[in-house]
Amino acid sequence: MDYLQALTPAHLDWQNQQPYAQDFADVYFSRDQGLAETHYVFLQQNQLQQRWSQLSTGQHFVIAETGFGTGLNMLAACAHFMETAPEGTYLHLVSVEKYPLTREDLTRALAAWPQLASYSTPLLAAYPPLVKGSYRLQLSHRVSLTLHFGDALAILSQLEMQVHAWFLDGFAPARNPDLWQPALFTQMARLSAPDASFATFTAAGMVKRGLQEAGFHVRKVAGFGRKREMLSGYLLAPTKYAHAKVPFFYTPKPKQPPQAVTLIGAGMAGAASARFLADLGVKVRVLEAATQVAAGASGNRQGALYIKLAAQANRHSAFYWQGLYQSWQQLQQMSKTLWDPCGVLQLAYNAQEQKRQQGFLQNLSLPEAWVQAVDAQQASQLAGVPVQHSGLFFPQAGYVRPALWCQALLDHPNIDVITGVEVTQLHFDAEQHVWHLFSQDATVYQASHVVLANAYAAKKLLAQMAPWLPIKSIRGQITHLATQQAVPQTVICHEGYLAPPLENTLCLGASFNLGSHVETLCAQDQANNLALLQHALPEFAASLNTPLAPLAGRVGFRCTSPDYLPLVGPIPQEAGFKQMYAPLSKDASWRPETHSPYAPYWPHLWVNLAHGSRGLASVVLSAQILAAHMGLIPAPVSADLLQGVHPARFLVKALIQART
Repeated sequence: MDYLQALTPAHLDWQNQQPYAQDFADVYFSRDQGLAETHYVFLQQNQLQQRWSQLSTGQHFVIAETGFGTGLNMLAACAHFMETAPEGTYLHLVSVEKYPLTREDLTRALAAWPQLASYSTPLLAAYPPLVKGSYRLQLSHRVSLTLHFGDALAILSQLEMQVHAWFLDGFAPARNPDLWQPALFTQMARLSAPDASFATFTAAGMVKRGLQEAGFHVRKVAGFGRKREMLSGYLLAPTKYAHAKVPFFYTPKPKQPPQAVTLIGAGMAGAASARFLADLGVKVRVLEAATQVAAGASGNRQGALYIKLAAQANRHSAFYWQGLYQSWQQLQQMSKTLWDPCGVLQLAYNAQEQKRQQGFLQNLSLPEAWVQAVDAQQASQLAGVPVQHSGLFFPQAGYVRPALWCQALLDHPNIDVITGVEVTQLHFDAEQHVWHLFSQDATVYQASHVVLANAYAAKKLLAQMAPWLPIKSIRGQITHLATQQAVPQTVICHEGYLAPPLENTLCLGASFNLGSHVETLCAQDQANNLALLQHALPEFAASLNTPLAPLAGRVGFRCTSPDYLPLVGPIPQEAGFKQMYAPLSKDASWRPETHSPYAPYWPHLWVNLAHGSRGLASVVLSAQILAAHMGLIPAPVSADLLQGVHPARFLVKALIQART
């Protein structure tokens, strides 16, 4: 797959302040009544107001669009939903775009619709970089928009969702034939809910025939304005198409999305998950073993919000790139006391790192607003301290105060946090279809849905159900140094990291001690942290008089996986899973001939674990992925990335490696 590919923006002409697509010789919306056309073609013909009025509290509705363009259709749907749908219901907008507008062009185009400003303003504020990938934005407290940048057919083949209404847009078939293909209509059928409808401005015969062949009932209706006819219709029968590119990772969604969840762990992964579910109307009970939230590694004074991209973009890089965007977007909407977008400087501190960064710059062309190459002099100016190395600068990144972020995320009326509760055992009652959670004081909690977000402690709870779970604990020690200086001005990452001073204290580190369980500060680890600082920033380190620094800092334990990606999703039952997919042990390319029965999973048991040292850039996206597995939202990323963090990947890998 092509990961992190920089996209070509739309080439526009402006005719009477309206955008005209040069590459397709077509307009984005009606020159006369663009908003009225959207209401007639897409909202009215999909009967959205009537359907939304019938939604019950807690229900979700999904609209998918082929061709985001100026965003007019999505914004109009958002505004109409907020005006007409009952409170307590949710709308998820999904749109694809191969040639996105620049933020400047989008701002100019949407200026024509001031009545949509309540929703275009958050869109423009969080408009993502023009890089291939998936980006989820919040337009209101009940409406989200997921933008998938890239080729529509390739993207749709990689998505998992249940669409209730399709907006078929994207320039006329004669001008954009690459989009209007039989494969598009096949993917529409695959991704459609049983009650799915569609509407499109075109009445082209090939579109009508393609939709009919894919299983849709198609009717011609009067077009808008000067256009004589258009098409609308609905899915005749549930799709017969397979649900996933790789079936091993497809899991059945709950028959009904959860209304209540019990979540174990109040660190960053737990807090992010709880908040995302709570924002969707789910009641969340959080059980935390410690006497306060963020008691583990999430309790550090400062943490670097950063990612490390490979020289050749891969799945790992794509996941963390999209994760960085999601964390950045959430922090932008929260209190400025939670973080400082001071930028992150990654130094090319040795030959190997210099080679990686050079390869990265040669192979990827990411927007300078997000990643910049800097020489030593530029690095020194950015950091405010003498720097001897070149590097990469991430202007949108910075440092976070993780404990405060956890507290802010858990401050929600739908979240009940109970501290001092250590869950020691899980048991599923198959007759009652409920989980029993036994605590250290013999209290038994019951829950229909359980999420484990308690880092390495989950291994003990899953010892009987998932002994194969390959997570490990790595001790990390950070060092605190008193300072009266106001530098560095950015986070500096080298073999360790150094954050700007906070309350006259510098935070630097961190050590990596696999297998160590020592919870107290270690003088040797502090010496190692200071040695890394001395090596990377010798002049600055000398100004701190570090040899006289007292032993001060904090110890935390990171939970990681063998491939350094988190584990997010349901937990398979090992014996049944291995039996169903045993042919993989003989042929790694084997796939079921038809849509086989689902592999067995523990009912309504989920994990969000193993975020390691880059959890600040992964927990928000992982919370979204978790909600998608629960059937609450469309998948926020491609199937490839869903599989990349799915817990079952390790069972699949073990089967393949056992080939005889």
